[in-house]
Order: sequence, then structure tokens, then C-alpha cells
Amino acid sequence: AGDTVVLSGSGASVVTLGDGAGDTVEAAGKGADTLHLGAGAGDSVSLGAGRDIVFLGAGSGDVVAFASGIANVSFAGPAATADLSTVTTASFATPTTASQAQVLTNNLNVITGFTAGDKIVLPAADAVVVGHNLAGSDGQAVLASGTYDPLGGDFAYGATGHDAMLTYDAGGGALVSVVLVGGAAEMAHASVIGDVITF
Repeated sequence: AGDTVVLSGSGASVVTLGDGAGDTVEAAGKGADTLHLGAGAGDSVSLGAGRDIVFLGAGSGDVVAFASGIANVSFAGPAATADLSTVTTASFATPTTASQAQVLTNNLNVITGFTAGDKIVLPAADAVVVGHNLAGSDGQAVLASGTYDPLGGDFAYGATGHDAMLTYDAGGGALVSVVLVGGAAEMAHASVIGDVITF
């Protein structure tokens, strides 16, 4: 319990921790790290500039702080938090358009396992708009339903899809998109207070 692991290099590290509570992993480097955290409550992961894969156990209150890298994060316990407050670089060099029905996801963060009560922390206060397009809107956080294809590396907009894409205004006109696998079921219940979206 309470173990701390710090990764600062550019290699591809694999870390597996047990079920103790309060474990911390700081993957601050540029490596393509794979992190497995057990079922203990209150585990936390801080990501860096790498392309990381993170699996969290069934413990409650786990937190992942995203950074400049690209991560694929799977939550398994309740009361989880995805902290995107420092992710402010636009996801697309050429902005998507309101009529666009599909976007590439190879360079987007992907979050799996979000359920009711989980939270997303944004860089600045926004308003949630449910069932909107993939382009996002200035000054808002937009949730759009659709289907994520991890093999094809794309997200297709559609009312019947079980996944969701969150696109938020990170300030200065930069729009950041994040894939929420299975997130469409919670879209209708999402609320925002300040800079926190609660599912």
C-alpha cells in the first residue's frame, strides 16, 4: 500500500502494482509505458509526454492526470477522475467542421470504463452540450455520441453509438477531443459545475 513508482526515461517500461491502497505512478517521461494498478482505493497516475497505456483496478477514487502525451486509460472502479486540466494543445492542426461525421483518433486520449459518478476535470469552466457535432464549440465542452473503432483508428458520429467524444475549449481557440469508450450511456446525465464534468 502507498507504493510510489517514478518513470522518467524514454524507454518502454511495464509496471504492475498490487491491490494496496494509495499507490502512485509518475510516468513523467517520453516512454511508451504500460501501467497496471491493482484494486486498492485511491491510486493515482500522473502521465507525461509518452504514449502510455494504463489499467486501473476496481478500487474507488482512482485519479489519472493527463499531460502532453497520448494515453489509453481503462478505469474499473467507482468515483474515478480523469484530470485533463493541463491538456490544452489542440487535437487537430486543421479544426474539424460541424458537418464532419468521422474523425481520426490515433492522436487522441482514450478513456474506458467511465460510469455514473465519475468526473472529468477540464482546464477552464465550460458548459456541457449533449448530442452535438464532433467539431466542438468555442467556450463549451461538447459531448457527441458515436462509435469508436480502435482498429481503424476513428470515431464515427451517430445517435445510436454507445461511445462518446468529448471536445472542449482549452482556451485560446484550442479545441481538444477525447474518446470515451462506452460513454454515450452517461451523456444524458452529465452535469458541469465550474470546470468539473460529473457523469
